[in-house]
Amino acid sequence: MLLNACQSTTSPSITIIDGGQVQVVASDSRVPLVLLTQNGITPQQADRVLVNGVSFPMDQPLPSVDSIQLQLRRAVELTLTTPLGTQTLQTSASTVGQALTEVGYVLGAADLIDPPAETPITTSLNVNFTPARDLTVQIGADVVNIRSAARTVGGALAEAGIPLIGFDTSSP
Repeated sequence: MLLNACQSTTSPSITIIDGGQVQVVASDSRVPLVLLTQNGITPQQADRVLVNGVSFPMDQPLPSVDSIQLQLRRAVELTLTTPLGTQTLQTSASTVGQALTEVGYVLGAADLIDPPAETPITTSLNVNFTPARDLTVQIGADVVNIRSAARTVGGALAEAGIPLIGFDTSSP
């Protein structure tokens, strides 16, 4: 029988992208970490591998396809300032929002994020993040629940469409 003759004997074409460096290699290895190290590339712990544009574990075998683009996304320093303080972390996230999510924050529409969540991370970056808080507003006999990251009561009320005007007061 010639079943073996029907199978491809060539290795898939693998394009490795590390920053501005591009290598086209052939290898029998199917594991990104092995492919990278075989070609003189040493990934760091916070780096990320993208296989054909999708995040992929470095230690898992690649899918069986004819052509593979293996991109190493290097981690950069992100300085994150929140109401609890400032911390520095290494991230290979694509965007500010992805980096915040990966360190455990649940993002909401009322959060203050500067630069915005969709900002791409390409170099070291300073990020200010103030998560919104749940607030209860009593207007006469009515109670309204809102979420706001505003620094003042007046700011939170204005965001909610309840501005203080004339002789209005707020407490606290």
